[in-house]
Amino acid sequence: MRIIVDAFDLRGANPETRDYFRAVVQNLLGRRSNHTFTIAGWSGASCGDCASFLSPLPRYASSWSIVGDTPQNGRAGLEERSVVFSPLGVPTRLPSRDCPRVVTFLGPATHEQIHGLTRAVMPSGSRVLTLTRSTLSYLVRVVGLPPGHVRWIPPGAGLAPTWESTELSADTDDGRVPSMPYLVTASAGSGMGRFLDVLEAFRLYTRGTEGKLRLLVLESPSFTRRQVVWWRGLGRHVRFVGTPSRSHRARILAGSSAFLPLVGGDQAWFLTGEALRTGVPVIAPREPPFTEILEESALFYSPGSVGELTSEIWRCLECGNLARVLAQRGIARARAYSWDVFTSRLLELFSEIEAHRRWGREAAA
Repeated sequence: MRIIVDAFDLRGANPETRDYFRAVVQNLLGRRSNHTFTIAGWSGASCGDCASFLSPLPRYASSWSIVGDTPQNGRAGLEERSVVFSPLGVPTRLPSRDCPRVVTFLGPATHEQIHGLTRAVMPSGSRVLTLTRSTLSYLVRVVGLPPGHVRWIPPGAGLAPTWESTELSADTDDGRVPSMPYLVTASAGSGMGRFLDVLEAFRLYTRGTEGKLRLLVLESPSFTRRQVVWWRGLGRHVRFVGTPSRSHRARILAGSSAFLPLVGGDQAWFLTGEALRTGVPVIAPREPPFTEILEESALFYSPGSVGELTSEIWRCLECGNLARVLAQRGIARARAYSWDVFTSRLLELFSEIEAHRRWGREAAA
């Protein structure tokens, strides 16, 4: 059976998403199967882009090919007896009403991310693979997908986006990290409210520290966010670092005192996983998917409660061995996820669709 890997919007994706896409495809191609794979850049990704993402390929890779920007009227032949695999979540467009689709999410998906995944855009026989029970429940209870078509990978046998394979490459930039203690947050996509909560908690905690703590923000600042930082008198203490290289990002996280993810989207999820793997304590909102994925390996606060967030920052930085305990738990939690199991579950879904399609043809005959 032909598996069409949907590389939509890959060119504009953030580095964490691109790493995830590469790892998914590399693991699929490295497994023995009867399937052939076509990487199709239907929304702007060129053949050269896809080829570079897949390098280096497994030595014994499955049969595969690359199709660039396939014209709309030329997709029907490509999709005949195929399955469309969307590793980057909800597709922006559906190539065929009759072509089953397998959708996976970038780590734990937020309900906003899966809002567009309705029964209307999922052809008969489609499947969804998710990392969290909360997402599974939402897809069945609210979206209305058949329970048997949504699968959950439990902790201990799940997906590790870049946790077990990230290696520090040679430094290619002049990025530096502060010499004094610092916190790291990734607020992109969180909205101004949660960003303001982090700023206020940081300001309250540092009032008695004489400026001996910094806050690094992994995003390029908008004019509004930069102005808010200065209005609150934090201009010398908050640094926006944009999108650093993988090696620089790893150094930033490894040297930090704590990581504060604000939303459960793909970027925050990858960075949270990297923080766990490197032994950095995590302070996260008390809400799915963080509570389900992190469990006892992190500290939690109620979203919107600046007082709780300030208190958890204080506990993490001031309470004896707590940071060391969280680091140990985080490393153990990160090791509980496996690409091997994820890839096996994915191939099982492809085989299910193939068997269902074969049964339908035999019944029609």
